[in-house]
Amino acid sequence: MTASINELHRIARERNWHLLLAKSPSHGSQSLLSHAKAVSGIAESFADLLNLSKDQTELLRMAGFLHDLGKERNTFQRAIMKGKSSPHIPKKEELDEFFEYDTALTSRLFYLIMSTHLGVGETIAATKAVSDAVGRGETSSLIHLGDILKLSDAIASSISPEIAYHTTQRDDLKPIIQQNQLRFVYYSLHRVRGILTYILHKGLQDAYRSEGFKPIAFYTNGCIFAGKKELDEGNLIAKALGN
Repeated sequence: MTASINELHRIARERNWHLLLAKSPSHGSQSLLSHAKAVSGIAESFADLLNLSKDQTELLRMAGFLHDLGKERNTFQRAIMKGKSSPHIPKKEELDEFFEYDTALTSRLFYLIMSTHLGVGETIAATKAVSDAVGRGETSSLIHLGDILKLSDAIASSISPEIAYHTTQRDDLKPIIQQNQLRFVYYSLHRVRGILTYILHKGLQDAYRSEGFKPIAFYTNGCIFAGKKELDEGNLIAKALGN
């Protein structure tokens, strides 16, 4: 690959992604850089949970980081400041700037990025582009990765663990969740201040980890986890109290 995830982070900061918005103030006011890092990190967590290969994981991380590349456009930034929407689907040519015209790589990334942008036309165009570039044999694998990325973006776009959990119940996300036998759980704490903030969060997170659930996304008031077995709430409570 012609650009590492660390290189993408450097370029994004040079392009002032930390000063640009990905989400409007009414939806948590996430900067473009923070949202890019969140989607990339959540996708990596799913890759680890699902035992994906190193190459697949790196592809997911890059696609997650670049999925909202189109939001750095001035037209989008002006619109979001006014609470309006504006087209922001990245163009394949924009990806070329990062990867020195590596056609196979940009085609893979383009397909994964399109997976996070709803629309039949975009999906058809992306599927054709990736099939032409990497062959139909790899397309089914990329469709699976695209579904993981779509799930990652949905969770990263949520402003609380409760909303993230309810987001995982969406009909369009059920196939990837059922296919991989994923289970989601969360906790939420309110009005916790001082040293208790750290102690309670860490105690609960360690309890969920010990029950085989991996932290997927952290929020100021809690965390959402993913696992592959039924949660034993009795054990969880006992371990949380012990912690």
